[in-house]
Amino acid sequence: MKTIKLLNTQLLLGFTLLLSTSVSTLIAATINLRPGDSFEDAVESLQAGDLLIVHAGTYTDEGRISIAAQGTAAQPVVIRSANGETRPLITRTASAPIQNTINIEGSSYLTIQGLEISGNGGDGVKFGEQPSDHVILQNLRIHDIDTGINTKVNTNNLTIRNNEIYNTGANDGTGEGLYIGCHDGSCSTRDSIINDNLIHDTLPGTTQGDGIEVKLNSQNIIIRDNVIYNRPFPGIFVYGGGDVNIVEGNVVWNSLEGIAAISDARVRNNILFDNETGIVSFHHEIVPVIENTRFVNNTLYNNALGVSLRWQDGSNMVFANNAVYSPGNVAIDSNTASQIVSSNLTVGDVVDTSNNPADNSRFIAGRSAMLDFKIASNQDFWPTAQSPTIGAADSNFTPANDFNATSRQSPSDIGAYHRNNQATNPGWAIEATFKNGGSGSGTPASVDIDGDGNTDALTDGLLIVRYLFGLTGDALISGAVANNATRTSAANIEALLLTLKNSNTLDIDGDGNSDALTDGLLIIRYLFGLRGDALISGAVANNATRTSAADIEIRLQAILAS
Repeated sequence: MKTIKLLNTQLLLGFTLLLSTSVSTLIAATINLRPGDSFEDAVESLQAGDLLIVHAGTYTDEGRISIAAQGTAAQPVVIRSANGETRPLITRTASAPIQNTINIEGSSYLTIQGLEISGNGGDGVKFGEQPSDHVILQNLRIHDIDTGINTKVNTNNLTIRNNEIYNTGANDGTGEGLYIGCHDGSCSTRDSIINDNLIHDTLPGTTQGDGIEVKLNSQNIIIRDNVIYNRPFPGIFVYGGGDVNIVEGNVVWNSLEGIAAISDARVRNNILFDNETGIVSFHHEIVPVIENTRFVNNTLYNNALGVSLRWQDGSNMVFANNAVYSPGNVAIDSNTASQIVSSNLTVGDVVDTSNNPADNSRFIAGRSAMLDFKIASNQDFWPTAQSPTIGAADSNFTPANDFNATSRQSPSDIGAYHRNNQATNPGWAIEATFKNGGSGSGTPASVDIDGDGNTDALTDGLLIVRYLFGLTGDALISGAVANNATRTSAANIEALLLTLKNSNTLDIDGDGNSDALTDGLLIIRYLFGLRGDALISGAVANNATRTSAADIEIRLQAILAS
């Protein structure tokens, strides 16, 4: 066994050395853009492997900006802000023809990161003309535009994360935060991730204003951990058609509806409060059938109408384990016919016109929000010790994890949280900010191991891998500290790495350990731009709790910049 491990160690170190000798081939050109230069000219001439660093300042173009860069998995095209500088602003002059600020047309393996984007009445970022794939939009601040990000063309493998989008609906537009796919299903977005975005507020005159709208036939999309508020249309609206979309861990308040879902969705572990309606599911003229949708373990509070379900012509629909508290109002207004309804805790009127009786196997009477949640009036929906949510969930429909991404134990609790004998919420406290601590500004300082303001494979990644292999002192830092590093001694670097290891920050696959041959390899592969199967192949522990490329990438992007 020791021989095998030593061989694996030698292979990984050899792999790292090979990458270090060939890294110049991964970046074809590094281009520094400064105020006075043309953003339009720069982005429209990018080639595979190019890195465009946009320095602080304002870039105003009057032409139509079209990015059609064709990167590869090994040589992605990256457009990002400069480390240690304020965001560059990409915008349009008010007198120029109304146009989208950035158009992406036929791009592959493209990352845009760390920019501020505003406009003169068009969309912030618009996918169009030609299909695009493997595009990452992250850490952007998009505002005072019509739609924040619009994908009205066939796209796949998009990652939209850690963006703040606000003041949408310019020029009396429809004003969606994210508009995904085509309304009639003639184009679609597939196999994508929308996570950890902060979407709020619309401009006067906005005609619609959904937070995240996923249109017909857009499918296999994960919509996770987004914070959405002050929207005049639904916070999240998924139409369905095809493979299931997952909507989980989101928070929506002060919107027309919290979440609307018609078909082919898993809506779980969300918290929805102070909306006109918390959850809506109904027949829609554009969706041919209502089917294959589950609303499970959501917490709803103080919505004028808790839940509205119209499933009399649906099939394979489930509403279970939800806590719906609408004191003084209607908690449930439903016609669920023969669909599955089980173990929902309610405060407020229950109006159920289905053929099934509204008995305690379907709807359980709660006590009050004051008794059942810690401080519901302050958005703290953690169950109290005597809450009837505890242990009362129908195990047939319980998700593996809760709102905090903590494993649920059996018997599980009703609602978005699993208390697990903890008196207070150990996770994020709901507020008008990013759920997972993202700032939209780049890499958290804690994983910039050498303190140079950046996270690089051949410095920070190599330091992490060496440390996880047990190297210390000069053997740890030799040749792996940037020239402009502020943390240069082995002692200081070891202290930081020990803190990261002890806090499980470096446990990427969720097996409870930080190992060189799994977590270390995942980190350095990610920093070299590997994604999907190329990222995780042979690098996930047998007892890992994060096993898919999607979940591993979400974990990595939370602590590392692409």
